[in-house]
Amino acid sequence: MDSTVKADVRVVLGLADELRGGVALAQAVLRHPNETIVSVGAVFDMPLSAPGSLLGGFPPEDAEALGVVDIMAADRPAFAVRTRHLVVPPATTDVPLAVTALSLSVSARASLSEPGSDRVVAVPLGRVYQAREPARRLDVIAQDLLQVWATLVDGRSPVVLAAAGFRLGTPSVQPAGAVPARVTRPRIERRDGVSVVEGTPRLRWSIKTAAWAGERGDDWGDVFFARDLAEALRGAGQEVVIDNRESSVRPESEHLDDVSLVLRGLDRVPLNPWAMNVLWVISHPDRVSDVELAGYDLRYSAGPRWAQKTARRTSLPIEPLLQATNPSRFHPGPVDPGLASDVLFVGKTREVFRPVVRDAVEAGLDLSVWGEGWTRFISDEHVRGTFLSNDELAVAYRSARLVLNDHWRDMAREGFISNRLFDAVASGAAVISDEAEGLVDVFGPAVRTYRTVEDLRRLSQHAWVDDVGARASSAAAIAKEHSFARRASVLVDDVLRVVTENGRDASRDRR
Repeated sequence: MDSTVKADVRVVLGLADELRGGVALAQAVLRHPNETIVSVGAVFDMPLSAPGSLLGGFPPEDAEALGVVDIMAADRPAFAVRTRHLVVPPATTDVPLAVTALSLSVSARASLSEPGSDRVVAVPLGRVYQAREPARRLDVIAQDLLQVWATLVDGRSPVVLAAAGFRLGTPSVQPAGAVPARVTRPRIERRDGVSVVEGTPRLRWSIKTAAWAGERGDDWGDVFFARDLAEALRGAGQEVVIDNRESSVRPESEHLDDVSLVLRGLDRVPLNPWAMNVLWVISHPDRVSDVELAGYDLRYSAGPRWAQKTARRTSLPIEPLLQATNPSRFHPGPVDPGLASDVLFVGKTREVFRPVVRDAVEAGLDLSVWGEGWTRFISDEHVRGTFLSNDELAVAYRSARLVLNDHWRDMAREGFISNRLFDAVASGAAVISDEAEGLVDVFGPAVRTYRTVEDLRRLSQHAWVDDVGARASSAAAIAKEHSFARRASVLVDDVLRVVTENGRDASRDRR
């Protein structure tokens, strides 16, 4: 590996482990900092031009779904090879081309010394990043290589693409006698268009969030929301990829998406001109303009009140669609003494002393808090930790006697009920929350609301908190009515209805 690649020793060991079963060279599938794929290998799609990058610019789910695959040649300096097969790469300044030439030579050398040991594979190893773009300069040495490869037949890339549901499109024609001095950007298309699985068309959905790429966005609620929704859509027979704020526009691959579903939070996301554009406003409704709303084919709001009044004002259809939970993770079950607490709050400070935490301290409750930044507002005895993983969250909820919740002011006013409520109640927790429009209609007695510190103190001591049977009943009701599977069903049905009503297939007629 060279300085253009950011990886650790586990990646090296993972690649070395693949040097068996006839494998001569194993290349890591690299990602850009925005999480899109750099390359799965070289693809030779046009004679006399430098090979393109297989699945370059695609979401990482496309490579992860393939697993380890045989490729024609590696093209990035992140690979493992046996020293006895290693060769000196050509002295071209074009790094990907030099790696491609080295890879082809290694494969040929391995085949001569050990017939059948010439495989080159690409290995998805998670977050292995290309820290900076390598040089792409097609010098005279590169041109000589391209002349030698002019008749090379790439039998691997079409197989890899077919396995992922894609195919190479028809390349543009290069003028006769042109000097080979460019890098191809292979046009990749859907192999068979929209497939049908158990009677339901399988569309390709891109879920777009406002979260940052990489570890910086790992603890965003929008990320967990998107993953659970993606799981539910896949369960409904759909194909799903997830984009962050830095990969929301993918010039190399967004034309393959049938549906672009924006989970609207902090930031506006550009429309996808190739897809059906669907908006689901799940937070910060005050940031959504009428112009933004008008660009979408379907619109949903997790706040029914906001949906109603905005639809009336703009004459744009906006359907209420509440947030949801994943019952496979959030459900009643055994408690964990290590995560047990009397009164629990999970959440960051948002750089303010959140009222529900302030009120709990003032009420003298035995409070446990998980989240960043709390030591500046409350004593250390109340802070359990800065981060509680999503996998531990359900156990923490059901191991608490009481869970606290709050809302952003605009979300409470417009009926955007916190996702924490769905998760906590589905886990079997008793919850006290600040007031929010429509909250009682959804949760009934499972969630009690308060206005004053005295209200909070009184409710925390009420017998309803310890009614295990009622909590279990409420958990079952939320799991049934407010699962991501139910939300996915609505989304799929509505998208297919629009497709049918407009008399077109899932590919947008604007393509």
